[in-house]
Amino acid sequence: MNYLDFVVSYIQKYALNPKLQDFLWPIKIGCIFFSVVFGICLLYFYKTSQYWNIMFYGDLKEFLAYKPSNFIDRKKKWDKIKKRMTANIETEWKLALIEADEFFYDAMADKFNGEEYADLFEQAKSYIADFAGDLIAARESRDKIVQNSAMALEKNKADIFISAYENALKKMRWI
Repeated sequence: MNYLDFVVSYIQKYALNPKLQDFLWPIKIGCIFFSVVFGICLLYFYKTSQYWNIMFYGDLKEFLAYKPSNFIDRKKKWDKIKKRMTANIETEWKLALIEADEFFYDAMADKFNGEEYADLFEQAKSYIADFAGDLIAARESRDKIVQNSAMALEKNKADIFISAYENALKKMRWI
């Protein structure tokens, strides 16, 4: 009998010892209990977490639709919009606001069901509740700019609106 066989037989005798099994019984019960509690916590967070709704479901949807994520393209487009805001020209700020609103609409149309902006916005409100007021004001300003291109737009208001769009898009995990 070689040394390895001796070690294996010794471990088997020790591990199968009834006294040891009686000692380990409460530990086994504790491990099973914590496993069940952990599983229940996972199911709870699965149901209530926005992460699962946005990221997991979004990834599953992309996988099943055979469409790769356009994250890099979206990031470049958003950087272009942000670059417009660095200019000291009011028309650039207006264009940035209009493009940001279109970009936000595209994000909502991809994440939620609906055709109209109002329907999509209502569905998205639960995710972007912190920014809803600024987004509504930004949409109203955008509509006024589209109707009357001579309307004045202050730099600080444009910055607030673009920041609201950016925060909402980040909250939706779009950029």
